[in-house]
Amino acid sequence: MMCVRLIPALLTAAIALAESREDEVKPLLVMIKAQWEDRAQDPPQNGAGIIFGHQSGRLYIATANHVVRYGPREAKKIDLLLKWLPGETRTAALTRHFDSALDLAVLIITGAPDLAVPALPFNALGNSGSLTRRGPVKVETMGYPGGKEWFARAAPDVVSGGDRDTVRFDAAWIGPGYSGGGLFTDRWEIVGMIRRDNPPEGEAVRIERVIERLKEWGYPVGLSKDEPVAASPPKVSPDRPLVKKQRAGAVWIRPGTFLMGCSPGGFCLPSEANPPVRTTIAKGFWMNETEVNQTEYERLIGSNPSQFRGPSNPVENVTWHQAQAYCAKAGGRLPISAEWEYAARAGTTGTAYGDLKEIAWGSHHNTRQTQRVRQLKPNSFGLYDMMGNVWEWTATDFDALNKEVRGGYWGSAVLSLRVSLRGRRAPTDHDNTLGFRCVWD
Repeated sequence: MMCVRLIPALLTAAIALAESREDEVKPLLVMIKAQWEDRAQDPPQNGAGIIFGHQSGRLYIATANHVVRYGPREAKKIDLLLKWLPGETRTAALTRHFDSALDLAVLIITGAPDLAVPALPFNALGNSGSLTRRGPVKVETMGYPGGKEWFARAAPDVVSGGDRDTVRFDAAWIGPGYSGGGLFTDRWEIVGMIRRDNPPEGEAVRIERVIERLKEWGYPVGLSKDEPVAASPPKVSPDRPLVKKQRAGAVWIRPGTFLMGCSPGGFCLPSEANPPVRTTIAKGFWMNETEVNQTEYERLIGSNPSQFRGPSNPVENVTWHQAQAYCAKAGGRLPISAEWEYAARAGTTGTAYGDLKEIAWGSHHNTRQTQRVRQLKPNSFGLYDMMGNVWEWTATDFDALNKEVRGGYWGSAVLSLRVSLRGRRAPTDHDNTLGFRCVWD
């Protein structure tokens, strides 16, 4: 009998917990009213957006591109409603970054300090792969149907399939206004951005693809998973405090010791230290996840010297002096050679940190030019393209006249794609094989 009595109490507690979690994640979503100046007689386009970052007095919001663009035309005025500012309207600016294939656009609200921004629940990130791994599961949606405030929560429904970019769900009840809103698991973890709100089937972009694209564009992405709780408090070292501020688009590289130079038992090229030298990186540092891309370079410097144009391709045709100046302006520096190799190896001891076909753009791919960053597999530190795509300038002198470059480039032969290989270039050299990434102490 006791078990029977417990069941209603447990259900009540579970419902209360779910509702509490729902209230926690609501501040991540905004309601959008997009007005078209040349169609002022028409009602505004209603949609929603997901706050994915907050930095330097700005709120960054992802939404469905079709909410704010129609072909070449853009909305002339975009008003947002924020959960923690009831009754107030804020105006957003439409950025130039959009992806028609993903139906993704980015909005920015400036002057965010005066918004009294609360502690946003960026730890609400889920895994879209969990939706179908165990068969169909329940999902929840949040949007702005019919322009009715605030949120509309539909009854849970089931995922019906999808592909690399999308998940689909039965949505006979859904209607205009959900586009750009969030798709959540029944535990209120965000797993997608809704891009289709036409019954009977809804469609969302997988949240992993949204985040990947936002990072390629260089935006500060705060969405992440909860950090696991340690069984006992970890020891705090002077080098890395217990809580260290996240740096957007960069990976924290812990201090450590490794063998720098020719990999044991392997063929050694003349520029590789042989035998390898035991080297200690005494202090941790942040390193760009990817080579600096053209969007990032142009945003900070105001020009793009690259021959192979592409917003997500690495910037190239930069001298050592230009690379050093960029990193300094970004508050960082170029890595020294030992830092670069330690980060590239990521705990491995071979000539490469993985299968070259899967990790490095080189002659074996026959692309004959640079490729978008973040397409191939990263190393275990989370760093992309540490080998291939473009040579990367370092702060280390190769000799009296040259600087060291590392990693190889898009035309490198397989034999030359080695984590220990040291190239040399004059600091004034610049061509379509030379790029860089920055580090921060």
